[in-house]
Amino acid sequence: NNELLNSIVVNGNVSLGTQGGRLELHAPNFATPSQICDGAYWPANLCDKSGSSSKFVTWQDASGKGHVGLPIANAGVIATGWMNAAGWTIHGSVLLGSYVEVTNGNKVIIKGSLSAGNNGFTDINVGSSGVLVETPQNWNNLGQLPVCTTGTTATSVPASASVLWSRYL
Repeated sequence: NNELLNSIVVNGNVSLGTQGGRLELHAPNFATPSQICDGAYWPANLCDKSGSSSKFVTWQDASGKGHVGLPIANAGVIATGWMNAAGWTIHGSVLLGSYVEVTNGNKVIIKGSLSAGNNGFTDINVGSSGVLVETPQNWNNLGQLPVCTTGTTATSVPASASVLWSRYL
């Protein structure tokens, strides 16, 4: 049972290995709070451990609508280039700047959404192995993804630093 519980975010290409067996990548929001939050290390910005059992944090958007989990935690893979994930099942959305490569006769299964070719024109060439995309029946908060928008111009403020204390050795 080869499972990763994480989001993979890279400036470049992603090539997930083919070690054999069942290979799965779970975006944090596509796993359970206990899987993500109850280990020795956990993402403090995603996990609320204030109660008797762990849960994902809640937040409100600009319109006041409440959401569970963080948008980045819905992504299984975000890459500016291509992805080769032959034989993998990815629970979470996949955003690629280029294409999905399928090799070794192993199907790629994405249980979420797939967006490819975001950085310009790209060919989609799926061999006999194929890519299967299964979208959840009940998206709830799983459809939210982090996207970049044009920011606002702000006036820069000069930075300064000062020494609070010092000691010679």
